[in-house]
Amino acid sequence: MRTRGCVLCAVLVATWASGSGAQTVELEGRYWPATLTARVRVLDGQTDVPPDLSTIDLKDDLGLSNKSLADGRLSLTTGPHSRLRVGFVRMDYSADHIVERTIVFNGTPYTVGTEVVTKLKLDYWRYGWIWEFVGTPSSPVRFGTLLEAKTFSIDASLAAPRLTPPVAEAKKLTATLPSAGLVLELNPVPMVNVFAEASGISAGSRGHALDAEVGVKIKPAPVVAVVGGYRYFDLEARDDPDFATIKNSGPYVGVALRF
Repeated sequence: MRTRGCVLCAVLVATWASGSGAQTVELEGRYWPATLTARVRVLDGQTDVPPDLSTIDLKDDLGLSNKSLADGRLSLTTGPHSRLRVGFVRMDYSADHIVERTIVFNGTPYTVGTEVVTKLKLDYWRYGWIWEFVGTPSSPVRFGTLLEAKTFSIDASLAAPRLTPPVAEAKKLTATLPSAGLVLELNPVPMVNVFAEASGISAGSRGHALDAEVGVKIKPAPVVAVVGGYRYFDLEARDDPDFATIKNSGPYVGVALRF
């Protein structure tokens, strides 16, 4: 997954280097102290486990806590109305917690008082094409579409190392989903860019993915900008009766460099 992102980044840079002078590369990094919401149910084929035991809140039941995330993205302007973009966020959580109620994960029960070590990692890649068919770079209003491929790699595990014998259960999931959305940009003055975007996909009973944000970008110099705003991420994967939901939301700040 990491290799695929690096290859695409290299393609973007090579395209820019061989193209016209109107093309621009922008490298942006963000600090995102996100609020986590995460729930999971994995039954391993069992049908007689009550929902109150099998539905696990990873914060309340297992002690996961909010974590500040790093969001990186690389954009290549390919014309007056379009640009390509690659983005990556790693959501990596862990906790060592004494459970206060009996839970069941992947067919294994963890009773009250059991020490449970939890790990949850989500690598999230975005490969997108933005086409703003309304407006030009100098227009006060720009509007268009956002087409993306979203790649998710989820790795979740629960372990009870002090039980005899020790217990450990893990689940992995990797998926790439197409998504579509909209982009709006407002430029009230030359140094200020106000933007909003949202993209997602609904797979009905199989789940959904949504990524949305609003923000302001201030450009004190042609090659540098500071950015701040609010982002909401919502991923749900279902294979009834199993499911996993991961949500992250909150304000962010960042810096962008243009070449």
